[in-house]
Amino acid sequence: MLLTVLAGFVALVVAELYVIVLVARATSVALTVLLLVVTSFVGAALVRREGSRTLRRLRQTVNSGRSPTGPIIDGGLLAVGGALLLVPGFITDALGLLLVFPLTRIPFRGLLALLILRRGRRGRSRQGRRNRSSRREAPTVIEGEVIDQDPSEPPPGDELPGPDRRAP
Repeated sequence: MLLTVLAGFVALVVAELYVIVLVARATSVALTVLLLVVTSFVGAALVRREGSRTLRRLRQTVNSGRSPTGPIIDGGLLAVGGALLLVPGFITDALGLLLVFPLTRIPFRGLLALLILRRGRRGRSRQGRRNRSSRREAPTVIEGEVIDQDPSEPPPGDELPGPDRRAP
């Protein structure tokens, strides 16, 4: 799993550098740098605006007593989109913008909900197997005796003479 993530990260960096070089060759290095900086600032402003809207929707949903699943998923997608917009590169900027705009966020919302449901089902099925296997074991029984005793009386086994008591 870690190697897959690492390979994906390296592939993204290589792809970003390739696209940046292509854009720089087609325009100029100064314009390419300017575009990268402008997309970061525009992205930050968009994330701020959409984040405020999402937070307002979250409050309204909670105050009305409904489940805030939609606004919470939107907030997570906005956070990922904002992080992608801050990373310099045209590919991450394009993905970040897709996650920030409400209309283009809708397919990602469905995809994320599907991933969460799949992960939840997988976790429940594993948990269910563990519970079934643990039910087969015999329960641990500890035998004992309950003694109901007056607190003013000495505990049983304390009948031996001590330093303050005298033998009868």
